[in-house]
Amino acid sequence: MGMPKVRVTLPKPLLDKVEAHGLSLSELLEKAIRREILRQDLLVSDGEHVVGLLERTDEPRPAARC
Repeated sequence: MGMPKVRVTLPKPLLDKVEAHGLSLSELLEKAIRREILRQDLLVSDGEHVVGLLERTDEPRPAARC
């Protein structure tokens, strides 16, 4: 089974730079998406880690922000 295709819209100057550098837009997008997902996963896991540490200390928890 092949990979699904998606449509991506880029500003012309950005696309021109990608092409001028001889880069593969598909590879760039795949790497960027994988890095962003990893970054978000790490933020969530770091947040859970901090909450766990706070629950184990006698320090009061910071007030919830709206």
